[in-house]
Amino acid sequence: MEQGLASKFGLRFGAYASAFTLLYGILGYLIGVQMYTQWWLGVLVWIVTIGILVAGVIQARKQTTADNGFSFKTAFSTFIFAALVSMVVGVAFNILLFHVIDPAFATEVEEAIIDLSVGMMEKFGAPQASIDEAVDQMLTESQFSIKNQLLGLPKGLIFYAIVGLIVAAATKRKPTFFNE
Repeated sequence: MEQGLASKFGLRFGAYASAFTLLYGILGYLIGVQMYTQWWLGVLVWIVTIGILVAGVIQARKQTTADNGFSFKTAFSTFIFAALVSMVVGVAFNILLFHVIDPAFATEVEEAIIDLSVGMMEKFGAPQASIDEAVDQMLTESQFSIKNQLLGLPKGLIFYAIVGLIVAAATKRKPTFFNE
């Protein structure tokens, strides 16, 4: 029974998470750079996305019987598959938005992020040399470059793998009936 659960529910809930992050991205584009400079919105998006992925694992678990159990492997695979679907769609959207639809918007967002970073560093009393160095680094490597977007995939996958291990450990269920 567990055969195919990971791909079925991973794809479905990966699509739900993708729809949520696409909606956030589109709203961010329509509302403006303010959506990209509010750190708490980024945290909220991650929390909701993780909630969607966890819901996918729970739904997959409900499809199994207590007699068959729900393995750690299936729980983890469901979570990771859904996360990967969501991440690939999100990166594809960002590349499309920032490199095809409106490349100038990426520049606006980066400038706003730099301004916010400088303000935070000044607020915490960072020396001007450190501020200048941080700004130079941000200016030389665009966080929205295709390279950096693609390099973010494995980093994000590591984060989701850690969360997925916790979710899988919490949702696995040993079979109650053993065939001898």
